Amino acid sequence: MLVLGLVSCKILTFRKEEPVNVRDIVRQIHADIERGESIRADSPASNSAAKRQLTALRNSYARVYAVRHLAGTTPPSPDTLRGSLGKYLVRIVQRMLFWYTPQIHRFQDEATLLLDGLFRMVELQLDQIDSLRAEVTALRRDSWPSRTDSPQVAGGDSGVAGALPASFEYALQDHFRGSEQQTAIKLQVWLEAINGMANANQLKTGSWLDIGCGRGEWLQMVTKTGIRVTGIDPSSAVIAHCCEANLPAEKADALGWLERCPDASLAVITAFHVVEHLPPEGLVKLVQLAARKLQPRGILAIETPNPANLPMGAHRFWNDPTHQRPVPAALLRFVMNYFNVNVVKQLELNPCPEAEHLPFTEIEMVRRIDQLMYGPQDYGLIGVRES
Repeated sequence: MLVLGLVSCKILTFRKEEPVNVRDIVRQIHADIERGESIRADSPASNSAAKRQLTALRNSYARVYAVRHLAGTTPPSPDTLRGSLGKYLVRIVQRMLFWYTPQIHRFQDEATLLLDGLFRMVELQLDQIDSLRAEVTALRRDSWPSRTDSPQVAGGDSGVAGALPASFEYALQDHFRGSEQQTAIKLQVWLEAINGMANANQLKTGSWLDIGCGRGEWLQMVTKTGIRVTGIDPSSAVIAHCCEANLPAEKADALGWLERCPDASLAVITAFHVVEHLPPEGLVKLVQLAARKLQPRGILAIETPNPANLPMGAHRFWNDPTHQRPVPAALLRFVMNYFNVNVVKQLELNPCPEAEHLPFTEIEMVRRIDQLMYGPQDYGLIGVRES
């Protein structure tokens, strides 16, 4: 009966943890293909988490298999008078149940065989899904579109229509910017910075706009605090992803959306890794419109790669072929101040790993070189619209 309980417990656990559902995975793959998306590592179509869960269940099964014949055996007993009497009583009960114990053993053998077969079927299905995903990736690479039908960058009519498919740009962001969880951790500093503003309570009651919302990490973080926020992005792939997560996002270019937005109607406008995708006139127009749409004392927050970090400015910046040009902090600060958005804070973001830094930074020359080579890879500016 002990083994029966363990088997039942594992079956219930298997149901509770909702292991891989092959139908749902195949349906998700089909949906991604129809949208032209790449299958992401953290999407439901990825079975790495399912494999880890299956491994854990396999270990549980091994323990069940090891104890399947304990029914009818004498449990350990202490070498005392009570233990000796208990052992004697157990032997009497064993003889009385001679007709019952073999049936328990037989049932437990069949149950473990059934579980083993189920695990093997799931493992086979996961292997087949891996094979299908590899075939889909190969087919997508072979069928590279010949026409330039990908959306414009987040700048609308000031942007340049790109020749890269939306699914490729999406996969590029996944690869170089990190997972959604990693990006969400990086964005936490922005929420803390805005919450630290003198008029933070007033800002929270207003409407927020996130330009170039991407996969929606910022939208998810902000909506959890009860703030009204809208995300816009020109990529149909990322908007579909946001909609699946029930996030308030819509497909639009930044300049067109801002033109239609009423003046002085927004409390906070954020643009994380957007301005580096714009030509100079697009950057100026974006800041000009943002300043006009912010309410008095409203916040404009912009993050972009830091060209003062020499490896970033020299080569890491160009890992994204949709980047137009780096935007130095002094230039962005000037543009924001020019349109009456007073820069009140600069954030040094995405530091290089400690292991990359030079030793002996207490020496002034070494410290300067270390700052140029291994300083913050991104920076952010927080500006307040003056009344």
